[in-house]
Amino acid sequence: VFGLALQADSAVVAVGAFTFVEGAPHGHVCRVKFDGTLDTTFNTTAFSDVYAVAIQDDGKIVIGGAFTDVSGNGRSRIARLLTNGVVDSGFFPTVDGFVYALAVEPDGDILLGGDFANVDSTPRANVARVSIFGVLDGSFTPNPDAQVQKLEDMNDRVNRTLAVYLANT
Repeated sequence: VFGLALQADSAVVAVGAFTFVEGAPHGHVCRVKFDGTLDTTFNTTAFSDVYAVAIQDDGKIVIGGAFTDVSGNGRSRIARLLTNGVVDSGFFPTVDGFVYALAVEPDGDILLGGDFANVDSTPRANVARVSIFGVLDGSFTPNPDAQVQKLEDMNDRVNRTLAVYLANT
């Protein structure tokens, strides 16, 4: 398991390298209900490792990783799921490398960090921001020279800051 995210109903979404949970196939994504049982109605399958997960205020689930397909839908290393695990067809950014970290900002924008050079065919080294609609923020260009493995929300409601931790490769 590489990441966990708590939903409003106290269920937990887990992501990682796993392909089975409790003996049943679950491709890199699963949800565990409040009582600790596996949610068998949540049938999302990513076709490679999922490294990061974040929950938006509206309950939608953002995942990032090494995958290029989620439940039969082409998705390039980032995808958004509806609260029931169905792929959100209206969210379609593309990333040319692995996404290791995600953070949802207070305004709904999504930060992604990883080991990549482009987002939506636009140069963005290792960190990018997309809108709640999945559109690349052209004004956000930090371009760190090393992969980003963790994004930590340090929102203090005054400065609205975000710390980016860089890991040298």
